[in-house]
Order: sequence, then C-alpha cells, then structure tokens
Amino acid sequence: MPKAKDRLAKGQPVLVVNPGGAAPDAVDILARLGVDIVFIDCERTAVGIESVAPMSRAAQARGASAIVRSHSSDPADWIRYWDRGIDGLVIPHVESAKQAQLVVETAQYACGDSVKDKLVIVQIESKQGVDQLDEIMTVSGIHVFLIGPYDLSHSMGFKGDIRVPELQRTVDTVAKKLREAGHCFGLPCRRAEFHDWMQKGARFFYHPMEWLLLDSLSQLPQELK
Repeated sequence: MPKAKDRLAKGQPVLVVNPGGAAPDAVDILARLGVDIVFIDCERTAVGIESVAPMSRAAQARGASAIVRSHSSDPADWIRYWDRGIDGLVIPHVESAKQAQLVVETAQYACGDSVKDKLVIVQIESKQGVDQLDEIMTVSGIHVFLIGPYDLSHSMGFKGDIRVPELQRTVDTVAKKLREAGHCFGLPCRRAEFHDWMQKGARFFYHPMEWLLLDSLSQLPQELK
C-alpha cells in the first residue's frame, strides 16, 4: 500500500500540494521536501494527459503519491488517467450516489487487483452534492471526500465568497457528517488553519503551491530593501 494511503487508513494527516502546472521538476522538489501527495490538476490548469505519466513518475520516484483531478465526467477519460499509473483519481462535482458508484466501479474495472492500492476521491462542491451527501456516503469504495468551499459558494449563490457565515456553517456540517460516519475527508486549507481542521477531523490537507510560495516568500523582497 502506498505510504499516503496507509497514513490515511491509520487516521493520520497527509499534505497534498498542487504544483499548478505541467512541471515534473517542481513535483520532484515537492516530493523531496516531504509532501505526501502531489495533486496533478487536469481540471483547473493547463496540464494535459500527456503530462500525467512523467509527473506521476517524478513523485513516485521520491516516495510521494501522485493523484489526478479529472477534467471530465466521462468514465472513458477516467480510465485513461488510471492507465497512466497514478495512485489516485479525484472526480469533481459528485452529486449523487449513482455517480459515486460509477466512480468506484470504473476504478475497479481500470485497476483490477491493484485497486486496493489506489485512492478513489470524490469532491463535494455543490448544493446538490451536499443535499445528497447521506446517500453518497453509503457507496463503498470511496477513500476520501474532498470538500470544495469555493465552488460550493458559487452553487449557493455567494459568488465564490467563502467568508459567508451560511457557507461556513454548511462546510462545518458536511465535515461533521463525514467525521461521524467515519469517512476520511479534507479541503483546501491554509497553513494557519491546519490545527483547527485537524481538530474537526480533517486528514486530507489540500494546499496549492501558490500558497506555499506566498507563505514563504511574501516578506523576502522587503528583506532586500
């Protein structure tokens, strides 16, 4: 079992970093620094399927896991990603138990016996997904629920504002349901929020590389003046 999946199975946190583009060298650096999972984003960046295999190999060579967020809701595309040797697949906008079941069945078909070593991840990021969460949670074979506050904000009519109290209450309710049902979950999380979300039960900490750079380099130009 890959190290990251093993950590999650034991209830331990994992750091998941999105390098933001097709950059195997950046993936290599992130993995060497101890990132648990490299998040190859084919939905919200220009990364194409041709970059998935080299980026995955760069992560795996350093002991990190590589997961892909699909650009598509088509199972044929999911299979193409699985065929690239990735460790996990993230499916955005899962809004029903039927859709979640298809995600799991496609992974089982594509991966065969090796599916036991893979991470099947679904995103809950719409009002409909929240409304159907109880049914989605009944589907066996999902390893991580990734909450998407930004898209959920749009779905609820808040235009991407994640500070709205109603949205924050909804995210907390989703997290509480997942924790009480014994499901592994996570969300985009700034460094200053790690402790609070660990206390709420989160174990999958998604962190774009942009945030790492902002945290580490924001004061550096001032130090040279």
